[in-house]
Amino acid sequence: MGITIHYEVGYDGPFTTIKRKLEAVAQELQKMKPVQVVSDDSLLSCDIMEGSEWFVLDFLNKRYADPQYRDDKLKESAHYARGFTKTTYADDPVKAHFTVIVGLCALMEQGFTVRVNDEADFWKGCSIQGYTDDDLKRLATMFGRDHRMLAAIAGQIKDAIGGELVAPITERPDFEHLEAEGRKEQEE
Repeated sequence: MGITIHYEVGYDGPFTTIKRKLEAVAQELQKMKPVQVVSDDSLLSCDIMEGSEWFVLDFLNKRYADPQYRDDKLKESAHYARGFTKTTYADDPVKAHFTVIVGLCALMEQGFTVRVNDEADFWKGCSIQGYTDDDLKRLATMFGRDHRMLAAIAGQIKDAIGGELVAPITERPDFEHLEAEGRKEQEE
């Protein structure tokens, strides 16, 4: 549960150029001030911030072998990677989500083909300048609803089991407030 951004990335250029291109993407990600960014040969790995899952792509140096995807041009790319990053539990989920967007846009600018399924419906394609303050406010509102819903569900589970529930949402200092708001929204 929680908002996640899923991505698939393909590249048909020479494998020897991937390292240089991923280094350029890593430089763009560094501008977002993550905990750590590593680019090594065919791997890009970004520890965005506390609470967020990592943004990771590991490119295969071969065509995607599964025959069920023969008609999918992206998965037939010479080099293919896919992944997902749950941003809901990040200390700053809006910044975490936008950092993934920055990385995906940087990949496109480096000639990679990118396909995105953004559960926040925030992805607009490759134009960082296309995002406005209103877009970021809408994303923040969506994360707020998500947190309230998760807190309400966690509270219901705690009540049902009659004890403690270990979950990222229950560790928040404002959990009880979020739970109350979420339950109120469920009743409406």
